[in-house]
Amino acid sequence: MKSQHLSGIVVGLAFMALITSPAEAQFGGLKNAIKKKAAEVVTEKVLGKDADSSAKPGSGAPAATGATVAGPAAPRVSVPTQLEITSDMVTKFTTGLNAEVALRQSIVKRNACTTALASSQESMTILTQFGPALEKISNSNMSGDQKMAELNRVSAEMDAKKASLEVKHCGPVIEVNEDSGMEGVGAAAAGLTQPQYSIMKERIAPFCMALAKGSDQPANSRLILTDAEKTALKPRCSALLVSLKKVL
Repeated sequence: MKSQHLSGIVVGLAFMALITSPAEAQFGGLKNAIKKKAAEVVTEKVLGKDADSSAKPGSGAPAATGATVAGPAAPRVSVPTQLEITSDMVTKFTTGLNAEVALRQSIVKRNACTTALASSQESMTILTQFGPALEKISNSNMSGDQKMAELNRVSAEMDAKKASLEVKHCGPVIEVNEDSGMEGVGAAAAGLTQPQYSIMKERIAPFCMALAKGSDQPANSRLILTDAEKTALKPRCSALLVSLKKVL
């Protein structure tokens, strides 16, 4: 019971400290304080029983393994990753590059908006609303499990209100596929696979940068372009460089 009382005081003090911290850090700080306290409650509970029981012989706990069970392998389709740089290919690549640039600019714009919003009166109002809830949890005689559940509930409620406010003022969240990233958007817009789009960028950018300095040979001597590819690129390098500099 003594440890629960102390943990309650810690949560209360964490909230009071956050109220006096810089505005832009308060939402993230409060969320981290809540999650940290929840983790401490779980740790105390586990240590009270036997934190190492799963590692002892005969404990009955399954051994950790990195193996996975997979179904039948999907048929492989061979797709060439390096394509010839033709005038049509440059057009496709330009479309993809513009899509990637637009996505990056949208994300930068939204991040700037949410950062500014963190110090607004609306954000401060939401933040201070959690004071009574945290104080109630701090002074309660709840069990460790109950206290953890309440901490998670407060964290989820805070996140939901913060997210709603950001959508209202800054627009919806911009989703980016974790596997393909921003290049995946460019590849899709260009009608290429991501490896194709990436390699196209790696070949075009150095050539256009060299051309801007008066040479048609990239600094990397291993990067070879045919005369036909150079002919397709030269009249369009100037425009391409404007966009390439925004993604490289």
